[in-house]
Amino acid sequence: MSLPVNWSPISKTQYANLLKFIEVEYGVDAALKFLEKAEKKIDSIGQFPKSCPSSIQYPNFRKGVITRQTSVYY
Repeated sequence: MSLPVNWSPISKTQYANLLKFIEVEYGVDAALKFLEKAEKKIDSIGQFPKSCPSSIQYPNFRKGVITRQTSVYY
């Protein structure tokens, strides 16, 4: 059973802006590829919430890597 993943209003805006940036700078194909990777990671987090490593500085937070340049914290 997968847990729901809730996005804060700020994170929704930042995510939309990031997708738009990738599309403008690198094209639609790159944006779709990133979207697929991000959705896969978010789905994985919903299914296995403890699968990503905890932060050393903030142990209550975890870091899920989407690409080398982009991570999601939860």
